[in-house]
Amino acid sequence: MMIIGSNELVLGMKFCGVKKSYIFKTPEDILEKIKYADKKEIIIANASVIEKVPELKEFPNLASIPDKLDDFGNVDDLKYIVKSAIGVEMEGL
Repeated sequence: MMIIGSNELVLGMKFCGVKKSYIFKTPEDILEKIKYADKKEIIIANASVIEKVPELKEFPNLASIPDKLDDFGNVDDLKYIVKSAIGVEMEGL
């Protein structure tokens, strides 16, 4: 699993133990990171990052996370986002 996004998203995921968590700085920086990623890898990224790095859309297991907490209704929204990206519901969310 790879996380790409805002300081808040990446910091939270690092606390959860996701080692491949990268703060978005430039599109070139992210392109370098995904160059070696497996196409089957789950990638979770902020919506604004996906807009700036359209190459992320080439990954079939891409999940877009809203940039603002206000854009989440509840935890069920996150469950739906992950399920739509990988096809199954993950326990623990």
